[in-house]
Amino acid sequence: EIYLEDATGFKDVSGCTDMHLNDIFYNQSESERVVYMELSYAIVYVALCIYLLISNVLLINLLIAIFASTYEKVEEESDVIYKFQRCAVILEYADRPVAPNPFNAIEYIFKVFRRVKVTVNVKLGRIDRKKRGADPEMEYKVSLIEAECRALFQKKCESQVGAETRLINEIRHETQRIREELQLTQDMLKQIALETEIANKQKITPVTELWKKIFSHKFSRQTPYHGTNVSRFPVPDSKLNWNTRFDGYEPTFYDNPKEKLFDEPSDPYLVSHFNQNKDGINRQSNTAEYIIVDGKPLNPKGRTGLTGRGELERWGPNHITVSLVSRMAREDGKLVTINNQRILEVIAIRRVDSEKWDLPGGYIMEKESISDAHKRTFLETTMAVNTKTAEEKLRLQQQADRWMQSGIILYKGYFDDARNTDNSWIEVHAVNYHQEETALPQQFELSEGIGEVTWKLMDDKQLMNKNNLWILKKMCIHLGAYNPYKGEILI
Repeated sequence: EIYLEDATGFKDVSGCTDMHLNDIFYNQSESERVVYMELSYAIVYVALCIYLLISNVLLINLLIAIFASTYEKVEEESDVIYKFQRCAVILEYADRPVAPNPFNAIEYIFKVFRRVKVTVNVKLGRIDRKKRGADPEMEYKVSLIEAECRALFQKKCESQVGAETRLINEIRHETQRIREELQLTQDMLKQIALETEIANKQKITPVTELWKKIFSHKFSRQTPYHGTNVSRFPVPDSKLNWNTRFDGYEPTFYDNPKEKLFDEPSDPYLVSHFNQNKDGINRQSNTAEYIIVDGKPLNPKGRTGLTGRGELERWGPNHITVSLVSRMAREDGKLVTINNQRILEVIAIRRVDSEKWDLPGGYIMEKESISDAHKRTFLETTMAVNTKTAEEKLRLQQQADRWMQSGIILYKGYFDDARNTDNSWIEVHAVNYHQEETALPQQFELSEGIGEVTWKLMDDKQLMNKNNLWILKKMCIHLGAYNPYKGEILI
């Protein structure tokens, strides 16, 4: 055995496990090794103290928890324990002699005599065999204890039965609710099946009010919210309507207008004229008069799983233009056809943050007419008019007057968009400007946020954003052109 104090000058460390660490230690000076060892001892002592302190605290808390649990258990059963202990004491002292030794011999002689007497009377039929040896006082005490135990047992049974009854009632109520929802779903499926059967016979696309309601509010429930990681509260088709009870509906709040084009208050209580067109600000909906609850407008199409304005600018309806500038497709001067139907071309834009093609459009500004808004937003998204000089702007506006001098309104109302929320939604003014005689633009310029602008051939619906397809379908039907969007629902 060798002590650490004697090993300070010991150099033979060939048997040590880590030669490198030993070389470092023994190559130090005497004072450095002493400091190193004292520091090591101090670290060990501190670690040991911390360990003991934490372990003692944990053990004490565990002991307190055990005591508390035991106390609660004994407290719950204390009444029953007391009654059974009392019964045991009564039974123990019932047959014990009253007199101390040796005088208790007289009591035993008396008990023997009484026993013989009772036996003789039973033999002679003077006493009922069942009542032989009965002690009225003892029977009374035992009956009291039995009654108390019986009452306690009955009370416990009633409490248990009450809990089971409440559980059964809850299960019955939930079952009834599920049955009603299943019945509603079954009726919906029957309606859709009937409409589909009629449509198949007539060789048309089946369209019902139910389908319109569901499909016109599909993108507005997509999660996460457009361009963010904010998750929407899930809303099933059966819970879209605000009049339908939806227990536990707790939508996420998100309010972060992207462009900040208007001086819109962040608090909807400060908006004074919902459902009105006042002071050049149009807050009327083209769909229906919307409801105001707690100062906030409610989406006329129903729940979306998100409250606030999202990325939109205004509370309530946000009026936006959608301009469909179209012409018939030509190749070498001849019309391009599919199945003897002419094919349309439309000016489409592709934004920097998207792979899909979209239609030109934008917000309708305050005190701006709808026709002026169409021309302005079209030039901003396809010609980068905001970067031009005053003369170039005037020239482009005059050209836009020729391109967009007459248009057909394809749709005006609610637009199913991934940016919609419970309190803010998009309503579009979709107008088709079709030209064959007037020379339409061939060269385009990219504005900020626009990655590409071009004429797109309407022969593949996968090229466009899905929420634009039904508007393009209306345009194709209106112009009698080839329709690649036959499966889309007309809202």
